[in-house]
Amino acid sequence: FDTARTLFPMPFVTIHSVVREDAGISSISELKNVSFIAGGTGSWCEGRTKAVLGALKMLDGLKVVEVEEEAAAPALRNNKVAAFSSCESHPAPALVELGTTTPFKLLSLTEKERDIVIGLDAMSGRVTIDAGTYKGQDEAIDTVAVPVGAYGTVNMSDDVAYQITKTFWENKKSLAGDQPWWNGVTPALVKELGADVHPGAARYYSEMGIAVK
Repeated sequence: FDTARTLFPMPFVTIHSVVREDAGISSISELKNVSFIAGGTGSWCEGRTKAVLGALKMLDGLKVVEVEEEAAAPALRNNKVAAFSSCESHPAPALVELGTTTPFKLLSLTEKERDIVIGLDAMSGRVTIDAGTYKGQDEAIDTVAVPVGAYGTVNMSDDVAYQITKTFWENKKSLAGDQPWWNGVTPALVKELGADVHPGAARYYSEMGIAVK
């Protein structure tokens, strides 16, 4: 992939650490003390969640409840578990729906915790869930996600890369009309996409005053 070049980000697959508001949990480390659904038995989300918690040395003694992924939100709503992990682009429709009936909160990772996770897990990148994304969420949540983006190669001309990137950003707002998770895509995510930014795309970002390094 040495010839890949970044154009723009797309909705990241965001890891949400969801806890009942009345569970008295305020940090990721406290998940070791409660019943927790790690994304659903055998699911891709379970693997991602355990990769993150493994990087933080939290898997030993974790009280993981074995259920299907779609059963996580109902289990929290019915007070069968205190927390679960969800892996979706934000805002996740299931969590928007959950918030209409059950007060919940999301847990942030500290910057030190994010550094540890990203240092040990190549599939993780930084992402922030803006305040107000979910009902009752009064502050921004710092977490990790699997970065998703559009790429070209070194063989793509600068003009083509510039036009593609410009067209995307000029039309991104319309994408969010029917698919609100596009609202979570910001220029700040370009830095998380791994590959060097294509020179043509970099020209557009420079014109817009957007730092991408």
